[in-house]
Amino acid sequence: MSVVEIPFKKSQTANLKLALKNYINKEYGAAEAAKYDDDLNFINNSRKSATLVNSASENGRKSLEDYIALLSTIENLFPISEKDINLPFTWHDSFVPSKNKRLCSIIYDKACIYYNLAVLESCQSYNSDMNTEAGLKSAFQHFTLSAGIFLHIRDGISPNISGVMTPDLSPTGLTMAYTIMIAQAQGCCFERFLRQKKTPANKKSGLLAKIAIQASEYFRAAAELASSPDMVHNVEKSFSGKLSFQKYVYTAHGEYWQAEEEHAIADEKGAGYGGGIARVEAALKS
Repeated sequence: MSVVEIPFKKSQTANLKLALKNYINKEYGAAEAAKYDDDLNFINNSRKSATLVNSASENGRKSLEDYIALLSTIENLFPISEKDINLPFTWHDSFVPSKNKRLCSIIYDKACIYYNLAVLESCQSYNSDMNTEAGLKSAFQHFTLSAGIFLHIRDGISPNISGVMTPDLSPTGLTMAYTIMIAQAQGCCFERFLRQKKTPANKKSGLLAKIAIQASEYFRAAAELASSPDMVHNVEKSFSGKLSFQKYVYTAHGEYWQAEEEHAIADEKGAGYGGGIARVEAALKS
């Protein structure tokens, strides 16, 4: 099973310790600020570890999840903004690193960290052995989890960020990432069902056709999003080409398995083979 990868976002250093300590010092005094040196060091190091994650590993997952847990506390206790704690976070677009966005917003930092957690989940899918039932099941779970995180960023986090985001964090970019993950999860369903031997042959062809057609539809939608005005200058043509290729692959699968079903029906009736032949021809053209 061929996969379509989404790159990790990269960040620049942000000195959380200094900014937060200065705020505590200003609001509560130097003695109070000194009490929290160890805690502020922990926060600073946690962000550093999280922003260095660029591949799938359990340590990487833990680093991202630990910092996400801290972000909620920071968000509630410290007013990070241009008017209060002027601490800018700079993140680069995942597809075009030369593009970046600099914002004094802890919510923005959270969105980017969640984005990399979604990418990490997708990488876990790629690392699964998709030649086995267990590997396909694992890949499906990681793809669906990744899709859910992209959706959470789009609907639950990004609307609370002021300003124009880099294209990967735009509603179109996040919808594209979500759709790519759902498409690949559907591909895992197809591969698993294809290898399944429990389903009767007279029912399997039609179900395989439906699963493949749905996967093709997801990849079509993802390819259209990649070619939309919001994204066309932000993703390589080869990336859009991969999505279109997967669309044609699953369209061909859908036509072939639908032809198999129609052929079986024609065998029972002793007539009506034309429809199946037409679908095989369509599969070949796909």
